[in-house]
Amino acid sequence: MKLEYVERIFLKETPEINEALIQKKIEETPSILGLGDLDVISREISVPSGGRIDILLENPEENKRFIVEVQLGKLDESHIVRSIEYWEFMRRLFPHYDYTVVLIAEDVSRFLNVISIMATVVPFVVIQLVAFKVKENIGFCFSKIFDGMPLSVESLEEEIPANENYWKNKASEESLNLANEILQIINNEIAPGFSLKYTKHYIGLENNGITKNFVSFVPRKKPFVILELKHSRSKEIDELIENYGFQQLNYDNNFKLYKLRIRKEDLKDGSKRKGLIELLKRAYEYYFEDTIS
Repeated sequence: MKLEYVERIFLKETPEINEALIQKKIEETPSILGLGDLDVISREISVPSGGRIDILLENPEENKRFIVEVQLGKLDESHIVRSIEYWEFMRRLFPHYDYTVVLIAEDVSRFLNVISIMATVVPFVVIQLVAFKVKENIGFCFSKIFDGMPLSVESLEEEIPANENYWKNKASEESLNLANEILQIINNEIAPGFSLKYTKHYIGLENNGITKNFVSFVPRKKPFVILELKHSRSKEIDELIENYGFQQLNYDNNFKLYKLRIRKEDLKDGSKRKGLIELLKRAYEYYFEDTIS
């Protein structure tokens, strides 16, 4: 390993680099922000008060969304004010999510005290973008300077089509295999004729070409799949999940979804497999009773 000095530069002063390029890099690999394994929900979301949200990210394991704003150069007052307007707009539009504002700039030093005060009301994360000249190339990284996220911080509710290859690039093979194995259980133990329907943010179900999402899947890079079961919150379902030892994530009150993290070991365990079949059956009955009524 060779230790070399690299020169720090400011992208604001670099004509060939703009904010759109940085946004594209974040969109390609959201994990580079250091906020976890996040999904991109949308970009350039128009807000009635004016302006556009640069990027909206989501943690699909919890009801957390991140409003990301990128600014080359110094963080300024207007940037902060706009981000608060965006935060309020998204909270009113989809109140079942917890939102955190993520401010990214090359110089974030001036308003940290103000942000720390406002963070008692609006959750903020402040990230410094640091760039370097490396021979003929430019390298950059993100450094979290302030983290005011609260302990508990489906796309913009539209099914954007995708395909199997899209998910092969996005998730692990083991995670996708788990979704397919659960699909087989559904067809063998619950009702026949279901197949996977791929969308950009999750994998649902269809039967005879008609969407029937009594369950859906969010495959991950790690060796598990998030299984979403359609059912109203009930003590009986809570007890079933607890008794069979499934790992439950946050319940989605708005969409009436139980979220479970399913691993390969869960399907190999006879007791858990039996419990999963029971939960799938309950979701199936609830969904079709709900859709008929």
